[in-house]
Amino acid sequence: MNGRLKRIRMKLSTFPSPKVHDMRAVIVSLVLGVGILMIPGPAHGAKLGVKGAQFTIDGNTTFLLGFSYYGALGASENTLRLDLDDAQRHGFNWLRVWVTWESFGHDVSAVDAAGKIRPPFMDRLKWLVAECDRRGMILDLTLTRGTDLEGAPTAGRLADLNSHRQAVKSLAMELKPWANWFLDLANEHDVRDSRHVSVQDTAALRTLVRELDPDRLVTASFGGHDLNEQDLRNTLLTEKVDFVTPHRPRQAGTPGQTETATRRTLELMRQIGHVVPVLYQEPFRRGYTTWEPTADDFITDLRGAVAGGAAGWCFHNGAQRAAPDGQPRRSFDVSNRRLFDQFDAVERQVLERIKQVRTSVNSSAYPRQRPPEEQNRKASVLSQGPTPGHDLPERDGPPTVAEDAAAHRIQAHSSTSRFEENVPPAERSTDDGPAAMRVSIHEGRWQIDGQFTNPGSIAAGLLMNVRMVNAVFEDANDPEFDAEANTDRFLAAIPDYTSQGVNAFTIGLQGGFPGYEGARNSAFDSDGSLRTPYLRRVEKVIRACDRAGAVVILGCFYQRQDQVLRDNDAVRNGVKNVAEWIRNSKFGNVVLEITNEFGHGGFNQEVLKSATGQAELMQLARQVHPRLLVSTSSLGDAKYANAAAQAADFLLVHLNSTKLENYERRIEALKKFGKPIVCNEDDKQGTDGAQAAKICVEHGLSWGLMAERVNQHRPFRFLGAKDDPPVYAEIQRLTAPAASTDYFPPPESQGGWRKLTAPDDIRRLAGMDPEKLDLLKRWLLQSDNRNFAAVVIRRGYVVLEVERGNSAQTDVRRVASVSKAICATVLAIASEQSQHGQTPRKMSFDDAAFDFIPWAHPLSDPRKRQITVKQLLNHTSGICPEAVGAPNDGTWEYILGRNGDPRTSQLAFDPGQGCGYSTHALCHAALVCENVTGKPYDEFAIAALFQPIGCEHWWFQSYDGAPEIGRHPSHGMGMPARDLARIGYCLLQDGRWGDRQVVPKWFVNQTAHPTQEVKTP
Repeated sequence: MNGRLKRIRMKLSTFPSPKVHDMRAVIVSLVLGVGILMIPGPAHGAKLGVKGAQFTIDGNTTFLLGFSYYGALGASENTLRLDLDDAQRHGFNWLRVWVTWESFGHDVSAVDAAGKIRPPFMDRLKWLVAECDRRGMILDLTLTRGTDLEGAPTAGRLADLNSHRQAVKSLAMELKPWANWFLDLANEHDVRDSRHVSVQDTAALRTLVRELDPDRLVTASFGGHDLNEQDLRNTLLTEKVDFVTPHRPRQAGTPGQTETATRRTLELMRQIGHVVPVLYQEPFRRGYTTWEPTADDFITDLRGAVAGGAAGWCFHNGAQRAAPDGQPRRSFDVSNRRLFDQFDAVERQVLERIKQVRTSVNSSAYPRQRPPEEQNRKASVLSQGPTPGHDLPERDGPPTVAEDAAAHRIQAHSSTSRFEENVPPAERSTDDGPAAMRVSIHEGRWQIDGQFTNPGSIAAGLLMNVRMVNAVFEDANDPEFDAEANTDRFLAAIPDYTSQGVNAFTIGLQGGFPGYEGARNSAFDSDGSLRTPYLRRVEKVIRACDRAGAVVILGCFYQRQDQVLRDNDAVRNGVKNVAEWIRNSKFGNVVLEITNEFGHGGFNQEVLKSATGQAELMQLARQVHPRLLVSTSSLGDAKYANAAAQAADFLLVHLNSTKLENYERRIEALKKFGKPIVCNEDDKQGTDGAQAAKICVEHGLSWGLMAERVNQHRPFRFLGAKDDPPVYAEIQRLTAPAASTDYFPPPESQGGWRKLTAPDDIRRLAGMDPEKLDLLKRWLLQSDNRNFAAVVIRRGYVVLEVERGNSAQTDVRRVASVSKAICATVLAIASEQSQHGQTPRKMSFDDAAFDFIPWAHPLSDPRKRQITVKQLLNHTSGICPEAVGAPNDGTWEYILGRNGDPRTSQLAFDPGQGCGYSTHALCHAALVCENVTGKPYDEFAIAALFQPIGCEHWWFQSYDGAPEIGRHPSHGMGMPARDLARIGYCLLQDGRWGDRQVVPKWFVNQTAHPTQEVKTP
């Protein structure tokens, strides 16, 4: 690039393009024949804040539910990903990681005893922070002081105040871009041993953080006791922490004291005049003393923390001291075994109980702004914190899980009537009062407790479901059948299903075909009244689903069973009775299905055979319960009658008899009604079932499995994911956050990028605004008359493709300065391979660059000896002849400064002391790559980067030289827009493509942060 050196202060990244971690959302490849533009999209991110006595994430008040993960930096990235997946499935949104940690012979500290960076582990920490940021999770990063018995520095501990200050500086420098972590300045800093950090030292460290990273939240934890007034005055008024982290006593009886201790702490802070959040960062754990806490102890402690007004609680775990070899080591050592695989039976019970109440703790690990109609509501106790002094219901004996949910999901509603007649159908919801979750439809998408289902995934806002109509089955003609035991087996399996991504279950008041004729299975008597024993089973299922965060699609009538009802009026009475029962029971997680496949030939009653009859029955249900969401299901051909569609709040369809190749056409036909579409019965299984789920989700339809022979035919079996492993694996994939969805496009010749064209799909699946994309398209076409090809890709979907004269798939146009970014990426791959002995020479970015450019010797300027490889890549080498008008292109003698031209033979400034944008420096970098790898730059780039990610078209620029230099490829190149986007997409996946790590993760991290600070001459 020609132009004068700019006299500005600059922070320079190794990768001369927009920050990779700011490009999580969008890749734009715009090939104009003269250049390519990559436009960054918004980061997902998670910002931790404090509001009074509570925490906020992205401005939303949130209870921090965490777990100890002390030795995390010793785990592989695959282990970390799997543990984080498990953590989010169990409802955790916070984890505690020690920055200084040595245990069982593994020193995995990110800083050493002097506080200086230990690169491998600091890189792992940065990766973990970024990964959690994408997931919306918070990290607690802990430092600790300490020495050995002789007072000498030791691994995993900071030696003194100077090393402590250096550690704080190291963290601030490396992690400042992320807002999803806080710092525990000193673990148990008041304990009078080598860990002790005085109040004055802690205050000095807090001041240092304020100077380096003004918005960073900090605390300093206390060891093994409740806080008195002096403790609080010291930490709040002198140390000036942002919140307090007491480590309570660890002994039998402690859990029952937590509520009182929390209230006392908050009251003391009020008296002092400064109230901050109370975070229970390190409670008791198993394996610590002879007292082994039970699952009830953990849950009682959590409930006490919430009831007392705490802002967060941690599921603490560590090494089993009594085990001869130290196993299991749990969070203390995860170098060889995943954390969630190390928990014992009691701890797994705790996880299940936490998971069952997770919707009352946090409805999602990804905080979202609540919709406008929710803004004036008070959130639940666990989401927003209780009012100290609020009394929980009393009972004899320990609380049950159901009471956990009820006690902690106390929700105050606005004064507006919940049964207003004029609520638009699209906004109606089941709002059941204080003790239940709330399912609703907002802007055509499903929400639970005001949050869209499956956030961050391609199934966001959809209701993935399973048909379990016979979970409450009985047969009046078979007295030997144990209906209660059957229901109990299903109840026990609910967590297994929801952990796979299931959002809803279809339950039937007349069940479904059990595999034999003649069964009598009905919750209705002949006059339409409801049978109490049957309803008790249904209620157990509804409330269990409520605790698990799942919706119940409650079906009323089934062919083969409507003959129980004597006439049409009995059917009408039945509908009214069901709606009244739902209303009076205050079920918030129930939507109503009037009829299973209305119009089926097996029905006797006329009102169940016609669409107008269904419309009448839906209106009857609304008259009794106006906020209830109501529908009825059609036959297996996915067709829907107009009269029924107009009356329904959402469309229920069955796909049993619909072929996979016809799904898209049928779905598009249903979209004309403008209502959410839910398939709650598809009998396709195995790979066909998985494909059915995929097609439906990609076209905006909620999908439901009917594993008929397993779940619906006797003997009824409820095996969780084992019912149909391929289908449940696909459901889990579809409902997983986009960051963990493994989509990688095949090469263009094999189908290439998936593409969206329908505005609704672009908005729902890719999260983009179609109108703004249209504006971008117009701007591209009107900006000038040059030929170009442009693609915009988000979440793996092409959402905009504009071509004029060039093909985005095949036309290889010069990409100008983007080739510099690609060259830096190729050099990183070469460096990584060299460290593993896979290249003739070993090279790191800090090595002297001209040691790898023999063609440049003798050097035209002795200062060139100081230039590092990194400085070639981040424009601080001093090689920048373009700044004084020298041409970019020429012979190698000219570029290497060997032809006597002072513009290329002399550096513009001392290496590392300035910034000068440079094409020539990247030409040098291409030669470095050739010397290190033993292959011409183009050959290595194709084999190491382009081919592994499916690029198929490219060209490279080469320069000639005298016989002693010869002809060599430079970094300059061309590539089609769609292929170019693959490189950006690979970086968005932390350098991964499928199962292969193509680009080193350390390089991806470096591209997101300044690597050098200079002031131009």
